[in-house]
Formats: sequence, C-alpha cells, structure tokens
Amino acid sequence: MIISLTPYQIQRGTEVGRKWHEHSRLFKYKGAYNISKADNNSQENDIRGAISEIAVAEILGLEWNGLKHHFWGQDGVALADIGEDIQVRSTSLSYGNLILHPKDSLKHRYVLVRTHNLYNPNNPSVDIVGWTFGKEAKQKKYWKEPQPKRGCYLFPSSHLKSFVTMTWVI
Repeated sequence: MIISLTPYQIQRGTEVGRKWHEHSRLFKYKGAYNISKADNNSQENDIRGAISEIAVAEILGLEWNGLKHHFWGQDGVALADIGEDIQVRSTSLSYGNLILHPKDSLKHRYVLVRTHNLYNPNNPSVDIVGWTFGKEAKQKKYWKEPQPKRGCYLFPSSHLKSFVTMTWVI
C-alpha cells in the first residue's frame, strides 16, 4: 500500500525524529542494534521512523503524538508506537524485511514500512508492506546474526499479512 506524503507529514516527522535523536544522544541511549547515537548517523533512522509512524497512524485513523518512542513498560518491553499494541519498523531498503529484537513483545503487532524519496518534493512516499504478530516473527527459524553481537529476528516481507487486513483488527 503506497501512500504519498504531504509536506506537513514530512516536516512533522523530521522535527520529531530530530527530537528523538537529540534525546537519545543526551541520555546516551543506544539504538536497537546497540549502535551508538553519539554521532549523527542514526538521525536519519529516527526521522524515517517518525515519518513512517505518522503514515501508519493516519491510515488506521489512530492518534500519534510521537512521545512514546523511548519509553519502556515495567516488563522491559517497549511501549507501542501507535495505540496499545502497534509497532512500526521502517527501512529505506527496497527489499528490507521486518526486524524484531529479543525484547520485542510477542503480543504486539509489527508493521513494516519502506520509505521512498522522503526529501524529493515531487514524490515522497511510504510503502506499508504488511504486518504480523510478534509471536509469528520471533521464531527460531528467523533468528539471524547479520553482525557479531547484533542478533535479531528477520521476518521475510513475503510472509507478512496484507496491511488491509490489519484495519479489520483495530
């Protein structure tokens, strides 16, 4: 499901993503892959993530304020990006798959978004590829270690449910 983005969505997502990045640097948080946020290399990821969350929330008709990004529940599991149980994962790779980490909830729903031309004023868009439950993606057969000490679950995008079916579950 490809969605064209408005200048407002790009601007808001960029502002929130920059705030996330600065907050992470200030408190010396590490990224999901234990990547340092001390430099600006990860700022693009934060911006892309915010823009992707905005797009998914708007399509689902749910509120998004961007304030839950770095908050964790009492059980050590990240709070949902949208609503009570929706996590949005984004990539700029046209072939990117859904990535989950050991601390990700089995009960949450995970949405894969691929971003395209975010800073091209002629055609910025996101492709909401699909979704799955954490329990479906966090299976041993999907565990990979693309880099030493950076293991994760790589759930194939071809296995995702159509995003249209997610709107029926809301």
